[in-house]
Amino acid sequence: MKNQDRDNTGKVGCVPLYASTDEDITADCMFNMDGNQIGAKRLNLNKEFPMIAVQLDKLAENFLVREMEVNE
Repeated sequence: MKNQDRDNTGKVGCVPLYASTDEDITADCMFNMDGNQIGAKRLNLNKEFPMIAVQLDKLAENFLVREMEVNE
């Protein structure tokens, strides 16, 4: 990610997705690293596709809102 933002604009971000598991520790965080949004999110794949799509839409919406707030 940082290689893509060579000019330090803060307009590059990433959110790796991980399948949910039964473990107590899960990847589910978002933070700002030198102006860039980075994080990890879990996705429950044990659902019908329309519900998976809802999870993805919510994640994209939340990520894009954070990106807009950071870059304003």
